Amino acid sequence: MHLIEEALRQGADYCDVRHDIKRVYNLVRESKKTVSDGVQVDAGVCLRVLVDGSWGVGIATREENLLLLLPDVIRSARALKRDTTKVKEAPSETVKAEKRAKKRFSDEDSKLDLLKSLESSAYERTNSISSMNTTLAAAERSLRILTSEERVIETHVDRISLRVTITCKRGDTLESRTRVWGCIGGMEYLQERENTIREDTAHLAWEAETLLEAEHSPSAVADCVLSHTLTGTLLHEAFGHAVEADAVITKKSVLTGRIGEKVAAKCVTMVDDPTAPLFGYYLYDHEGIKAQHTTIVENGVLKSFLHSRETAALLDAPLTGHCKAEFYSNTPLVRQGNTILNPHDYTLPELLEVKEGLFLGDSAGGQASVGDGSFTFGTQYARMIKDGELGAYLKGCSLSGHVLETMKSIDAVGKEVEAVAGMCVKGQTDSQGWLVPCIRVRKVMVGGRGQ
Repeated sequence: MHLIEEALRQGADYCDVRHDIKRVYNLVRESKKTVSDGVQVDAGVCLRVLVDGSWGVGIATREENLLLLLPDVIRSARALKRDTTKVKEAPSETVKAEKRAKKRFSDEDSKLDLLKSLESSAYERTNSISSMNTTLAAAERSLRILTSEERVIETHVDRISLRVTITCKRGDTLESRTRVWGCIGGMEYLQERENTIREDTAHLAWEAETLLEAEHSPSAVADCVLSHTLTGTLLHEAFGHAVEADAVITKKSVLTGRIGEKVAAKCVTMVDDPTAPLFGYYLYDHEGIKAQHTTIVENGVLKSFLHSRETAALLDAPLTGHCKAEFYSNTPLVRQGNTILNPHDYTLPELLEVKEGLFLGDSAGGQASVGDGSFTFGTQYARMIKDGELGAYLKGCSLSGHVLETMKSIDAVGKEVEAVAGMCVKGQTDSQGWLVPCIRVRKVMVGGRGQ
């Protein structure tokens, strides 16, 4: 605590120190050849001081170096002269929590065999594959956070992910399908699901080949059923970023000032729970605050934003523990953890009960404007719905609209949830987990090249 004591002596009102070690392992295969197999280690210390309402930050690979930097850090905070920043403090606490892999990435010799078995499953399914990329990645992160409130938080989390992309070609036509698996833990997560993942990979290859001959999706206003990943994309990108309170306090969120208002259909209850055992799991955030199960929307009504210490103080809101940094060299930002949409009692056949519509398949990325609420997301494929039945595959299309209008147009939420692993870039890259069912949305804009 010597560094913190010295910071307080030199005039800091609040101080925290984050010791951060992050190891990221990658094994990458492209078209049956290994192109990368290595580890990246980022380790160091981040010091934050709050002086007269302004932040000062120091970064070094060793804590003793920060003692030398401390006077400059204090001076830089004073020079800003904002007098506006506050932090909501937490009581003294000492915690040690771990979620370690049962089978570490670096200890397992079967990694390459796993990827080769997936390649065999795909290439045996079709001879139309032009390329197949697989990325097996593991992250191991240890944090020790000390604060001027005498909080000492030590955590360690391991997580694993697998990404498979298969591209098929016929003539000048290319079609791709991508799937990601991931969770906290290590190789045991993938090994326990190896047969299912192999079957899913073969199905991806079949779908990519099928899409080569598929018609284009229509451009229309249509009733749509959204896949699990597209539902997660809508909730996370278009709505979730708008409830991150750093956007709210700067009035750059379409949800600013809307607590207590109806912002979605009554069937929508959405929470963010970083403590759920999904890919975005953590128990304490990078400000040393315990992560909270936070109800964002309840029966369509906006209940809460996601907060850092600073935004909670400015908005006089409870701490939620949603502030994270990518590396030791980054200062923490307000981030989502695990996005969860509470399921209802609609089976997939019941969701499909429309006269004519579209089933919109897995997400293919896109963009959303937190400020005005507009969004456009691509899909990897679509399927016709006719009289409640799934029909032919169609090439990918786009889903676009205004987030509040779209959230209010949800008229049915499925009962079968799926865990989705993803990465989110908000200046810094972060692991995110989703646990979501499919949903049905009425009269939304779909963009395609078909009739």
